[in-house]
Amino acid sequence: ALADSLVAFNTFPDSETQVHRLRMGLLLGVDELQAHSTLMYADWRRAVAEFVAARRGEAVHDLIPAATAYAALGIAISAYRRWVSEPHADQARLHELLRQGTCILA
Repeated sequence: ALADSLVAFNTFPDSETQVHRLRMGLLLGVDELQAHSTLMYADWRRAVAEFVAARRGEAVHDLIPAATAYAALGIAISAYRRWVSEPHADQARLHELLRQGTCILA
């Protein structure tokens, strides 16, 4: 379910692939933009932790929901770094990387 959510969240029009790759390359490579993204990542992690907590019947700040949220963010960032480094990779490749990464959570 988490892999499906990550893929859905990271789906964009195919016509935007190159623009999205450029935007993500900047976000991952420019220190000032990384600092701003950290604020956004807190909201993102909270959403993942809430999702996991609800499925497990636990609190958002319990170990598994909180750790899964951090791990999922690491997976997403790693997948994007890899995708950005592959100049001809399409959206399907990004989705494949996200799904591969989430396998470590099983």
